[in-house]
Amino acid sequence: MSERRIVLKGRPQALKYNKSKSRLYVPKEVKKWQQDLGYIYKEQYKKIENRKRIMLKIFAYIKGTDKQILAGKGVARIPDLSNIVKAVENSLEGVAYDNDNQISCIVAQRILVPSEEDERIEIEIS
Repeated sequence: MSERRIVLKGRPQALKYNKSKSRLYVPKEVKKWQQDLGYIYKEQYKKIENRKRIMLKIFAYIKGTDKQILAGKGVARIPDLSNIVKAVENSLEGVAYDNDNQISCIVAQRILVPSEEDERIEIEIS
């Protein structure tokens, strides 16, 4: 199978953590983002059938600086990479593949960019 690549412009979204219930939840803006990601995939590709091992590469370009992260300032506005990965897995489940158990390898990177215009997510599936 050749590599499948999709790009969604705008800020990558992540699942949120509910401290009182000690679990992740999906806010409304994340649901919309997940739907948009699924639609973009469907426009370009068909679902991967009968495949047990899928590699997922995720590159999340987010406005921010290393200084913000190290100082602990603005961290709430910079999504956690693991939550972005889970949001991507959930959005492509049933669209790109049947179940996220088919994913055997994930490569993910959060890349800080200087402006909101540069924010986007790039996903490669192979």
